[in-house]
Amino acid sequence: MKPNFTVRTGTHLVGTHLERTFRSCRVWIPTKKSGIDLLLTDASCSRTVPLQVKYSRDYVDSSAADPAFQAITRSSFISVQRQKIEASPARYWVIVLQSFTSKSKRFLVITPSELLKHIEEHHGRQNTYRLYFTVVGETKCWELRCPIAEKRDALASGSIKPSRDFSEFLDDWSRIRREITA
Repeated sequence: MKPNFTVRTGTHLVGTHLERTFRSCRVWIPTKKSGIDLLLTDASCSRTVPLQVKYSRDYVDSSAADPAFQAITRSSFISVQRQKIEASPARYWVIVLQSFTSKSKRFLVITPSELLKHIEEHHGRQNTYRLYFTVVGETKCWELRCPIAEKRDALASGSIKPSRDFSEFLDDWSRIRREITA
């Protein structure tokens, strides 16, 4: 077994959040790469939820002069391969939405099939997807890889195409809670 003692930033942030949120559960880190970054178990280790973690730095320009963009509180970029989503052994993907202007962390908690369905509806079938998850205000999370004018229109109207709306998955740990405490 090759030792793997370096825990990536996103994995650490999600693991810490899980320990605080699911106090009676255990969080495990695999010793080799397998497509699972964290394993959440109940106290008796009889129920498990494997997780894949994605993390990116914040891309919000807090000095942006355009008032249309002031509603954006965090924006991160990830690049994912279709094949990795399809073959993922993780039950959920947790995408960390870190902000450098706020200490709070936000998370997208989504199954690989839901993620692929949403991005395929908008981006079509591709080998690699480049995704820009943007948190607008407190309750909206959109995939906003689009021209500036389209971003401005979406922000002004407060709505976006359903295939780009990931708001229902923003900080939604309820499905994991049901699985781990059932």
